[in-house]
Amino acid sequence: RLAGTLSVATLAALIYAFTSTTQGMSGGFFDLQQFRQAYQVNDEIFYAVFLHVCTFYLVAFISGFLAAKLRVKEGELSHTSEKLERVQLDTDDILHNLHSGLITVDNRGRIVYYNRAAEAILGISQAEVKGRSFLEVFNLRMPEFCERVLSVLKLAKPNLRSETQIIGKDGRAIPLGLTTSILGDERIGIRG
Repeated sequence: RLAGTLSVATLAALIYAFTSTTQGMSGGFFDLQQFRQAYQVNDEIFYAVFLHVCTFYLVAFISGFLAAKLRVKEGELSHTSEKLERVQLDTDDILHNLHSGLITVDNRGRIVYYNRAAEAILGISQAEVKGRSFLEVFNLRMPEFCERVLSVLKLAKPNLRSETQIIGKDGRAIPLGLTTSILGDERIGIRG
């Protein structure tokens, strides 16, 4: 706070001025004669003390101003962070409860998102796949699916609706509709 920094600057200025002007006093701490002589300071000492005191107050004002700005920015950041967290929770809730299976793969082929419907359709839990390569997880049961995802990542062209088949855990063929989209933009490039 500005009041606190000004108080500290005033205290520092008083101590500095007192010690600078009473240097060389050999008697007791309150020797009145020497105290009078000390305060008949020359111009050089006066200007040195004046410049230091001005510097103390300048630093106090700048520190108080920066501290106030920092508090405002911290408040804004906290508010923005709360809003972002709410939006993320809402988005995660919507995507997790979507009736279509949704799998998000980053640009290195790792699975970063896998919703409940994907678990039900593919018979593989999120815990088994998250963070792993989609090729490692799906290639044996779904080679056609893996080829399409690879081509989208390599060519940066989404594959609109197509049909394929996957092999269920029980060994039977399951028809699957597949739509791919690209995550990213021209500035960042493909994120997944």
